[in-house]
Amino acid sequence: MPFDDPTDKSEASPKVSLKTPQTKSMFDGVNKKPAREEVEKQAHEINERLNSYPERSAELIPLFIKLLNSKTLVQNRSALDDEIETDIIKKLMQLGLDMNNDEYQEDMGSGSIGLTVLLMKCLLIQRNKINELEYAFTQLKSEIKSTQQQKPISALDTKLNDK
Repeated sequence: MPFDDPTDKSEASPKVSLKTPQTKSMFDGVNKKPAREEVEKQAHEINERLNSYPERSAELIPLFIKLLNSKTLVQNRSALDDEIETDIIKKLMQLGLDMNNDEYQEDMGSGSIGLTVLLMKCLLIQRNKINELEYAFTQLKSEIKSTQQQKPISALDTKLNDK
């Protein structure tokens, strides 16, 4: 103070110091806010991935339906045909898995739902084929019966005409 002895050092002067770089801050472990460019890049990648699902589906589903509608008999199929079929099925399965595992996909399980819908469509196609075959079989059966019924009558007519 003003009347104190200037030689008395009993009162310590306050120490001013800065933290050394070796000292850890409580904010060291906290993630820094990502740069705008990085956020935009991530958003672009996510958007591209989400937009790729319909494109991949549009490419694979017609190929699968074409496989389903193929009239090639099993004994006439080549190893290449089998490989193409397996490849298309693997790609469809991978698409379903990718869609299911995508955290940014709006609907959970959308890959499974898509493959289930495709399977139902295949079942309907098969049902239609079975119905067509059954109808054709019934028509042939009735034609055969009518032909067999006419034959004995014509045979009887020839026997009667011979007498």
